[in-house]
Amino acid sequence: EKAVPLFEDAVRRSERKLGPTHPHTLATVQNLAGAYLRTGETNKGCRLLEDAVERFRSKLGADHPYTLTALHN
Repeated sequence: EKAVPLFEDAVRRSERKLGPTHPHTLATVQNLAGAYLRTGETNKGCRLLEDAVERFRSKLGADHPYTLTALHN
């Protein structure tokens, strides 16, 4: 539970500094999604993971390892 606000802040900072489709930003989004899932906020977590998959797919392609890792998550 303590990680959620920290990851939310990290996502905001990363989006501002690197952009919303940068791989490091998307990795942070996946971490936030995992924190949501672990705290029972399943809908939020799943939506973020689905969004990360789509952003990775658009930026790097469907077969890129980052895209596949996001899809696995």
